[in-house]
Amino acid sequence: MRHKTIALVALVTLAAVVPLTMADHATYSDEFADGTQDWRTKGSADWQVVNGQRGGILWGANDEDLANATHSLAYAGLGWADYRYTVELMRIGNISANPAVGVAWRNHIDKGYYSLYVRDGGYAFGVPNLAGGSALGGFVSVSWIDVDHWNQVIIETRGTQHKFILNGELVGTLNDATAATGNIGVTLAPGAQAVYDNAFVTTMLDPPVDDVDPIVGIVSPTPDLPTGRLLVTGNSVTVTVFASDDTNGNGTQDPDESGLAIVRAYLDGKIAATLAGSPSATSYVLTVDVSRASLGNHRITVMAEDKAHNRAFAGLDLFVVNHCASIGPGTPTCLP
Repeated sequence: MRHKTIALVALVTLAAVVPLTMADHATYSDEFADGTQDWRTKGSADWQVVNGQRGGILWGANDEDLANATHSLAYAGLGWADYRYTVELMRIGNISANPAVGVAWRNHIDKGYYSLYVRDGGYAFGVPNLAGGSALGGFVSVSWIDVDHWNQVIIETRGTQHKFILNGELVGTLNDATAATGNIGVTLAPGAQAVYDNAFVTTMLDPPVDDVDPIVGIVSPTPDLPTGRLLVTGNSVTVTVFASDDTNGNGTQDPDESGLAIVRAYLDGKIAATLAGSPSATSYVLTVDVSRASLGNHRITVMAEDKAHNRAFAGLDLFVVNHCASIGPGTPTCLP
């Protein structure tokens, strides 16, 4: 992907942390009720906390001189490696130009920082710039994103994998190994103003859990009747299936992807064919016997199941007119 470096208007970073005794390995939490505390301002000096709304609101001005904007960041430590960074944000001020607002993580003075910028209708990831700052990629269109209301943004960063979760829904992933550790931050693109609240960090010490369904789809055959069904005149149907547990879409099996266990075909709810899953294959061919199927409508369902027992399904409707149809137990009887 081609990247370009953008100048950031303002960046507030967490320079030091105070460990808290909280469940789920919570490392840091801030509702901004007592000022900026451990947050260090970089860029605009107008970042501030105002009490009285949601425990205090942090924001930055949009009039920073871009010629003097800096990509150099200073921190008291390298921060965390694998963690979940959660913060609530909302864009305010002049929103007609649809400027982006964002967050930063794994901040490091020598390697810049990762960033996520969101605006109405899309988002973009930034990777650490070795000269400091963040090199932003192209925006990805997501029609339902609306940053002019409160949103909960979660960044899950583990190893080389970075996930963007918005209001509980996985929106995008990034695979990059430039920086292994670093602190957190909030940041604004030129012309943007935003409010932030309820920031916290949870270190992910436990092994990741695969709780995402695998991917499955029927590649061929495809329906050929106006009714949306496949006309079947023989005794079997050969079904080519795409199936994968690569739910992060990066071509590797990540810690939170348990791997594909089986790919199975059903005819009218009864098991017709089963293949073992493979860590490298995505194409599976299953043969479904329809020789005993009665004249009329039937359905093939394919299922992909991963090793964590998550399942996904796809279906193909049939109209069977093969030369034999079952009229009872025993040997099929041929139709005239």
